[in-house]
Parts: sequence; structure tokens; C-alpha cells
Amino acid sequence: MAYTLASVPLALRYLDKAEFGLWGLTMQMAGYVALIDFGMGGVSRILIDYKDSKDEPTYGSVIQTTVLVSLVQAVLVLACGVALGIGLGPVVRIPEGFNREFMVLVIGQCGLIAGGFVTRIFTFLLSAHQRQDVLNYAQPVVFAGNFSVLWLCLASGIGVFSTLWAQLCGWALSTVIAIAWCFRLHVFPRAGCWGRPTWARFRESFAYGRDIFLFTVGSQLANASQMILVTRQLGLEAAAIWAVCTRSYVLVTHLIYRIFDNSCPALAEMIVRGEKDWLQRRFHAIVVVSGSASIVAGVIFAICNQHFVRLWTNGEVSWPVINDALLAVALVLSVIAHCHVGLVGQTKEFRSLRYISLLEGFWFVGCSVFVLRWAGIPGMLVIAIVSTLLFSFAYGTWRTAKYFGFGWNEAALNWSWPSLRLALLLVPVGCALFFAMRALPALAQLMVGGIVTAAVGSLLFLRYGLDSGLRSELFQRLPTWLPTRLRGR
Repeated sequence: MAYTLASVPLALRYLDKAEFGLWGLTMQMAGYVALIDFGMGGVSRILIDYKDSKDEPTYGSVIQTTVLVSLVQAVLVLACGVALGIGLGPVVRIPEGFNREFMVLVIGQCGLIAGGFVTRIFTFLLSAHQRQDVLNYAQPVVFAGNFSVLWLCLASGIGVFSTLWAQLCGWALSTVIAIAWCFRLHVFPRAGCWGRPTWARFRESFAYGRDIFLFTVGSQLANASQMILVTRQLGLEAAAIWAVCTRSYVLVTHLIYRIFDNSCPALAEMIVRGEKDWLQRRFHAIVVVSGSASIVAGVIFAICNQHFVRLWTNGEVSWPVINDALLAVALVLSVIAHCHVGLVGQTKEFRSLRYISLLEGFWFVGCSVFVLRWAGIPGMLVIAIVSTLLFSFAYGTWRTAKYFGFGWNEAALNWSWPSLRLALLLVPVGCALFFAMRALPALAQLMVGGIVTAAVGSLLFLRYGLDSGLRSELFQRLPTWLPTRLRGR
């Protein structure tokens, strides 16, 4: 968050809006090239199946097979990056003066993705052994190096290419740290227990990866195509406004997603070991906490985002508040759907989910292409909300209910009730506060709105955003040195 808060004003200081929009566009396009991964990122889930017996040949075989496949994929990424960099500019209507920058940025971003493919096995191993803490603690070092190089390059006049050097520094630092910790934690098999790469392990990884790939394509279309659509339909400057005004939304979304994402290795281990009752209790808690946290975050975002953006960019960028309100609704739905759909992935039984995701993605893109011209960004956001409700949320909650053996209403409504109850209380408070502060300066509105909403939202979150069982567990886990009365409060 600190990196993003500092890097965007820094970039806007040295780049104009069109250059900044080009930067964001090429990063999003590189995300599509990363789909050449073909779902092999799911190897960390497969490693969990074998990590309890890491000195048996199967564990080492999965590692070696993954490395070989990653090398091939890295070559494909580079080739695809060159082709897209040369031929895609006219398709997305890049202005004539930015063709060279577009080509170099796309090829450079794809080169960095290829490097990440080659070294990702170390991250997979740490994640499979539930050592997300190592990756999280490494991030301040990585972002500090990234930001330092970005600033130095921008100040030296390198322009939009500065991001490539900054990302290269970040990739190098994260790789060195991951390798060092893998050796320190002894996550590799002992000598003589590595086995060898086999087609059986490749088929296992590819079968699971194929499902992840199809799901990811749909998810990418539904959740990461907005920049491309806005650029094509409304231009690079509109894309720059989208990139800036949604930056805090992306941060908040990823922050809340981590409640579930960082729990995935533990949830997968419960599935592997057959601990279904414990899995249901823990997953239910994750859904409730994630949903209620998204309510609080969504209200704060809707109230404060425009004041924050104006101060952040010195008044250069803004958009209507209705967009922030719609994004807040999208945040809540996407967080809850993310949990339910994510559980399907951890069971390794995608079934119809891969096609549901593709259908959602194509439906969103197809509708948005037509809607953007006459309804603008608000129309596209409405399409996003409806598509999440109709596809990801509906199917994900149905699969959760089927997996645990209860009715759909239990997963879709009862599990979401604490979050809905919190919204019914907090949204009116947020609306009243927003209209009451209109006469204040932007900084005062940001400070008062953020602090008051966060304080009231936190109290309501603890009292109404959690169910009784979760509150009881939190009470039991509070430090015993706190007075009993205070712990009860």
C-alpha cells in the first residue's frame, strides 16, 4: 500500500496522463500473456498432497517436472510477448507517437514474466509448507528496492521504461530471498530421494492446471479487462483516470482476498487429511470475516476515495462518486464469491466452474463493449456487479452447499447474513456522514470520513459482523492479561 501511494504521484510527476495510461495498459496486457502458465500455478496445491512424505520420490518428481514445464512456458511467453508487442498496437488503437514505447513495454513485461516462471517453484514450495509469512516479510524489501529503482530511473529521464527496471529489481530480490529460505527450511527432498520427472506427474499437474487455466481466462476477462476496454472505447486518458481512481480499490480487494488466499494451504491440508468438520467451521469463519470486512472497507472507500484521489494527484484526476459506490458493491460481492469459488479450486474438482468462469468473462466483455459507449464507466460497473451475482456468486455458493451437504440458502443467505446485517447498519451512517461533510475541505473530509467510518465500522463489525460462535472464539483467544470486563466488551 505504501509503495502504491508513493509510486503513482511519482509517476504522474514525470509522465503525462497518456504515458501513465500506456504504462497501466501494458501491465494489464502482460497479465493476459501470463495465462500461458496454463494453470501450472496450481502445483503448490499438488505439492500439499505429497509434502508430508517429502523423501518419497513422488514429491521430488513433482518439483522437477514443474521446473522443466516452466522453462518451456517461459520460452512461449517471450515469443508471445514479441508477437503482441509488434502487432497489437493498432488493435487497441495506440496513438501513433507511442508505438515504440508500447512494443518495448509489452516485450519487457513478458520477459519479466518469463523470468518469474523459471523461478516460481521456490514460491510454490514455501506456500505448500504454509510459510506465507516468509513471502510476506520479504515484500517490504522487494517494494523498497522496486521503488528506489523506479524513482532513480524516472529522475534520470528514462520515462515509461522505468517500470521495467524497477520490476527487474523486485524480481531479483524476491527470487534470492525465496531460494535462501527454501534451503534454510529444508523443504527439498534429501539427496537420493528426488525421483525423476515423469509423464504421470505432468499429466496430474496438467489436468489440474487445465481447469485452473480455463477458470483464470474467464476470471481475467471479468476482472482484469477493464483497462483494455476503457482504452479502446474511451481513450488513453480515460484509462489513466481508471487506473488512478481504482488503485485503492485494487489494494483493498487484494488485502481482503488475503484472508482466504493465505488460508488456502491450511484448508487444502484439511481436505487432504479428511478433516471435513474442521474445514467447514474454518471456512465458514473465513467467509463471514471476509464478507464483513468488505462491508467496512467498501463504505470507507465510497466515502473517501475521491477526496483521497484529489489530494493524491494534486487535483489532476477525479471521477463521479457514483463510480466509487458501484465499486463498493462490486467489492463485497467479489470477496464473498472469491471465497466460495476458491474452495472449489482447493478440492481440485472444478467440474462446471471452468465453463461458468469463461461464460462470465465473455458475457462481461461482450456487454461492456456496447455499454461503455453510451453509459460510460458506471454502465460497465453495473455489468460487473450483475455478472458476479449471476455466475461466480450463484455457482460458488451452490458448490459450497453441495460439498458440505446442506441447502443453498445456508451458504448463500445464512452465511452472508452477518455481512448483510452490518451493511444495514453501517451504510446509512456512511451516507449521512458523506452529506454532512460536503462543506468541509477535501483533507478534512478524508480525515473525518475515514476515521469516523473506520471507528464505527470496527465496533459494528465486532458486534454485528460476526456470528456468535466466532465472537466466542475470539473472546477465548484474547490475551488473558486483559481484564475480564474489557475482554467481554
